[in-house]
Amino acid sequence: MNKALNKTIIFCLPSWETAVRIGSCWFEQVLDYAEEAGFSTISLHGQNCNTAKFKATLKDNPNAMLTGVGHGNPTTYTGERYAVLLQSGTDLSNMQNKPWYALSCKVGAQLGKDVVVAGCPAFIGYKEDFVFLADTSDPCGGRPSQGFMRANNAVVMHLIDGHTFGQAYQASQAQWREAIEQAQNDEEEKWLVWDMQNQVSPNTSDEYGDIDHVITEDEPPGDHEYKADFQLAPKENSGWLVYGTVSNVETGSGVRGALMSLGESRQTATDNEGKYEFRRVQSGSYVLKAEHDQYITQSKTIELTRG
Repeated sequence: MNKALNKTIIFCLPSWETAVRIGSCWFEQVLDYAEEAGFSTISLHGQNCNTAKFKATLKDNPNAMLTGVGHGNPTTYTGERYAVLLQSGTDLSNMQNKPWYALSCKVGAQLGKDVVVAGCPAFIGYKEDFVFLADTSDPCGGRPSQGFMRANNAVVMHLIDGHTFGQAYQASQAQWREAIEQAQNDEEEKWLVWDMQNQVSPNTSDEYGDIDHVITEDEPPGDHEYKADFQLAPKENSGWLVYGTVSNVETGSGVRGALMSLGESRQTATDNEGKYEFRRVQSGSYVLKAEHDQYITQSKTIELTRG
């Protein structure tokens, strides 16, 4: 296995219903494999696989690979509870420089091509429904799902090992064929053949990107520069300091926690000794008010003018 430096994979792992929960369980093995290889991994699991979090993660990781599971159709890829993550006809620029392997129904029919037009370097996915068999009592689908899982996981694991998208597709196809040979009944064989035949990649059409693309580092090596110029404007006049003490008229002791209001927008509270202050008050006329739930409210008008 090749040791990776500064390479990131984003995993979309919704968990809200059986099909995506089993698919996400498959990808947990891939996630562990990536971390062992030295990759940085970002897991958008469960509720975190939502529209806002997904877009922010793509923005913060400009050269990451995207993978994971989710329901889809020819133009739409969704996350937790059908949250729209990517959709044809919308701005797909956040997929620039991000290769994508999608375990999702039908997104390879159109959306996979559209993200490549938007700058995704390579795509592997499925042009029809992805169908698999599973023992739903097992978190990862049990024995019936094993062939489907191995063919799925082969894509990203081979990319992690440094292979191209073309080679990753070929490795997955080999796993499909092996699973078909080991199928235990006609139903299992039928759907293994179906998924294998509907898997698309740069091998099947150049509309899915560069067959020779490999996962790239987050940032190119070398020195970097960052220039930050400032133009500072002089501060306005620092203004007035308005301060004082609020005290008990009978005992003379300071009143703690009195609410002091200066005009309609400035408020503060008195400290343990009844003291308060407002800094940088501009010249003008203000109503200064002192309130406390155990005392009678007092107010006065003050004029702040310079002679």
